[in-house]
Amino acid sequence: MITREVTKVLAFYAASSGSFQRGTRNWSTTTNRFSMLTSPPSSKVPLAKAIHMEKKSPTMHATMPCGFPHLTVPQNAMPSAVSRSRSSSLLSLYQSADSITPMERGSKNQSTTVYALILASIILFISDNILHVRACRALYFYHKNWRWWQPLTSTFCHGSRSHLSGNLFLLLLFGRSVEDELGSFGLLFSYIFCGVVANLISLVWLPQNTVSIGASGAVYGLFAVSICSRLSWKDILSWRKMIEVGVLGQFVVSRVLEEAKTAATGGVKGVNHVAHLAGTGAGVAMVLLLRGLVKNLEGKDNRK
Repeated sequence: MITREVTKVLAFYAASSGSFQRGTRNWSTTTNRFSMLTSPPSSKVPLAKAIHMEKKSPTMHATMPCGFPHLTVPQNAMPSAVSRSRSSSLLSLYQSADSITPMERGSKNQSTTVYALILASIILFISDNILHVRACRALYFYHKNWRWWQPLTSTFCHGSRSHLSGNLFLLLLFGRSVEDELGSFGLLFSYIFCGVVANLISLVWLPQNTVSIGASGAVYGLFAVSICSRLSWKDILSWRKMIEVGVLGQFVVSRVLEEAKTAATGGVKGVNHVAHLAGTGAGVAMVLLLRGLVKNLEGKDNRK
């Protein structure tokens, strides 16, 4: 009953909108979708006369969506080209929510940057280790004679398949976590910042004959960002946030403590433990600095 009354009100609104057009527009539906057919133009007639003419002519009618009663609309009562936006808004009221599939709803919120980072690492691995493209060696981070781009490009290079798969697995998990929390730009900035800082610190700490490759420093930075970005007083009552922080936090803390213990006892040959710990510290520092910057900006706005 309510649906029928709402439909009548909308039809009356369209008929009395004060915007008339020459020509008949017949609206029909196919599987709850609207299609518009425009017939040859005709002369304007007054609204009252048009209603009277409509009673005599069975061809001038508008078919409403499935589940609504058939309504007859005057020939010249459809919105004109000037008010197309109004007609679109009216038609949108009749569209069924079932016509939007779950895939269409989820496509708007899909993570994309983390997959782009993973794809870049895979392409470089194939080019370097399978196709043996010599230009890929210029992307490594040579501590003795390094170039300005190498602290970043080396994070996409890997020495073996196990090295690649381990880093990409963690990048997928924590990259998705950071992208869900901070967005695509937040993930990209975090990856670049943590990876570059980790490599530069290892440049100072490790011998000059060291060659650094791999996304480990950036991934350890994402460990810290994924936890610190979720820790705030506003979310302390959110049980979902607390579960996320607890599950992710225990994994991150155990990995960082294990890295620190291994590095203190001499480390594992071929593993850059300094970059791992430096990446973690870079992630924590980045979140704290950005939060402090935001608070300062908000304080200046409040004073104004």
